[in-house]
Amino acid sequence: TNFLGTLRPYQSIGFSWIEKMSKQTMGVCLGDEMGLGKTVQTLAYISNKKGNHLIVAPTSLLHNWNEEGLRFIENLQVSIFHGPNRKCPEIDRSKNSIHIIITTYGTLTRELLPTSIENNDSETLNESTTFKDFIVNSKFDTIIFDEVQYLKNPDTRRYKCAKLCKSDFY
Repeated sequence: TNFLGTLRPYQSIGFSWIEKMSKQTMGVCLGDEMGLGKTVQTLAYISNKKGNHLIVAPTSLLHNWNEEGLRFIENLQVSIFHGPNRKCPEIDRSKNSIHIIITTYGTLTRELLPTSIENNDSETLNESTTFKDFIVNSKFDTIIFDEVQYLKNPDTRRYKCAKLCKSDFY
């Protein structure tokens, strides 16, 4: 394993549940109280899965995911797609390593659906289509939507963008 931490007993139970659900290709929603280690449980799961993993989080948690990922996963590759000088990440399609791509809900929405899109007109492209192409043409090993309440309304642009992200396990 590439996990560099030690899970508490209740975190081990959560981790085992995540593993079980992933084998059944069912999505998971961790609803533990704040501060009980949902991020660590998630990183423990990712540490056993070589490949490419997408994490979408609020801006306030972007750097926490980066720091915790580097702290708890040995030889982790991290790409942060955020900010004015953002560049589309290059990923290892051979899946010989663990790579996480971290972005925010706002960045994902701005890149995938410009504000001019109405009535599900997905043919209109943003001026920066490289990240859109990257997301739409990639199938991630895992996608994590942190603070998933950001996606509770299916009529929002944010929700529609999340639906464009493909994975067997969410």
